[in-house]
Amino acid sequence: MEKMVKSYKKGNRLRYFLTIFIILYNLLFAADINRTIIDAGSGFYKKMLFDTSNAKEQKPEYILEKTLLSALIKESNQTASVASQNYTLPKNSGEFEKLFQKYIDNLEALATTQKQIDDAKEKIETIEQQIAKLDSNNSSVNILQLQDALHHKKLESYQKILSVYTENMEKIEKLIKGSLSEMHFDRLKIKSIIEQDKRAIEAINRSISKEQISLEQAKLLNNSDEIKKHITRVTQYKDTQRKIHKDIAALKFLLFANALQNKSYKAFEIEKEIKSVLKDIGIDTFNVDLFKGLENSYLGRIKTFTGKSKEEVKSISLTLWEYLNKPIFSINNTPIDIFKLTVTILIFIISFYFGALYKKKIFHLSVNKDTFTESSRTLLANLGYYFILLISFFIALNFLGIQLSSIAMVAGALSVGIGFGLQNIVSNLVSGLILMFERSVKIGDYVQISDDLRGYITDIKMRSTTIKTNDNIDVIIPNQQFIQNNVINWTMNDKIRRFAIPFGVAYGTEPQKVIDVVKKAVQESSYGDVINTKDKHTRVIMTEMGDSSVNFELFVWIGGNEMKFPKRTQSRF
Repeated sequence: MEKMVKSYKKGNRLRYFLTIFIILYNLLFAADINRTIIDAGSGFYKKMLFDTSNAKEQKPEYILEKTLLSALIKESNQTASVASQNYTLPKNSGEFEKLFQKYIDNLEALATTQKQIDDAKEKIETIEQQIAKLDSNNSSVNILQLQDALHHKKLESYQKILSVYTENMEKIEKLIKGSLSEMHFDRLKIKSIIEQDKRAIEAINRSISKEQISLEQAKLLNNSDEIKKHITRVTQYKDTQRKIHKDIAALKFLLFANALQNKSYKAFEIEKEIKSVLKDIGIDTFNVDLFKGLENSYLGRIKTFTGKSKEEVKSISLTLWEYLNKPIFSINNTPIDIFKLTVTILIFIISFYFGALYKKKIFHLSVNKDTFTESSRTLLANLGYYFILLISFFIALNFLGIQLSSIAMVAGALSVGIGFGLQNIVSNLVSGLILMFERSVKIGDYVQISDDLRGYITDIKMRSTTIKTNDNIDVIIPNQQFIQNNVINWTMNDKIRRFAIPFGVAYGTEPQKVIDVVKKAVQESSYGDVINTKDKHTRVIMTEMGDSSVNFELFVWIGGNEMKFPKRTQSRF
């Protein structure tokens, strides 16, 4: 045993030193990111290209290195492809509209450039992770270093372009804010042009549909020339449609500006429409500050906050309403949505409440009336209760839009099924409904089906009821047994039961003394579940003169959970 322990400790020390060695090796020999290559200019890359080209041993990876170095030289000499623009102050609504169109163009280009920046950063991160995992002597490190440098150069270029677009947008924002108060807008004319543009978009949609049908036919015939022609036309139509959408957004911006001039809350609704139009063509306006800046300037911060809040609430309400009215299933081709389903459930809940209230009122009003017997009172209460449920059922069907003819068809199909051997299943289903509504037995009740079967009801389903016995065994019983057979419900109204405990005494014992002693013993016992009231009290009765004893029975009332364990309770006494 000692040898095994020593061997185990020795193995642990070996693994420990091996881990330390690997860490030190990685620190000493793992490749680092070469900042010299990243920060270098075109002259440095030209020299590297010259050295690579003149190398005596031309390895296969040299071709890739030369290609990367050529790309780095080109990228280093390349200036930003986008120049800062100068814009003039608009003098009329037409120039004002064109200025906003340029703003949209810059916004679109800004989003594209931002995506390029994100892609470049992701590639740089991936490459540098690969470099960190390689040995510095690995032949792949040089290629990865050059790739890393190339993406760094592209990232710098994209960032310069992004700053140009940002600068252009700031200039446009300044001009729009400075000229808005002087502009005059013909609202009726603007709305008329918007309607014309919408009709033009509808016409283009029809043309696209026709071209797509023709394209499908060309694909079936495998006619490559026709396929290219129809694809080109669809692309042209979509480009035209995109341009019209931008025009609509610019025209709506004129309406937005006019609403700001009139200090109207309508501006917030129009802003939402503009952003929706731009979103449909893939232009994100999430971080656009132009609208907020104009609203703060012309409406004030408080009014802007109030208007924005109202629009947000309206937007959330509309979204929620659309979600609630979205069909989740159909009944006989009638769509059922969450809203209808929720209202239907509320109808049933209200009907159950009023039904229970009606029964309570009937019992309360008729309890002191001599003209009402207990049976007639129960019948009147139950009939009224089921009538209320029936009325609510028809109201729910009408609200869901389900015709009674559909129910008749289902009933007809069900009757045919019954004829083919579904009698027991249907009987259990109907029995389940009766149990649920009648509530003669309910979940949590302690029932007895036979001498050997009793327990708690844990579940009542449409076809069967589950009983858990004292032995923790789940017994599934068809519902019709609860309707057709006798069922003992021990806890229907309360948890009190009388137990009869037999016992005997020797002949010659005075019976009255036996009765007194046993009653006194029960009374002085520490059992807290024994009940002694005016109508429920302990009693001892002599039952017979047996062969070898005088037999008695102790009748004792037990309350609480112990009454559900008759053998245990009888054993105590």
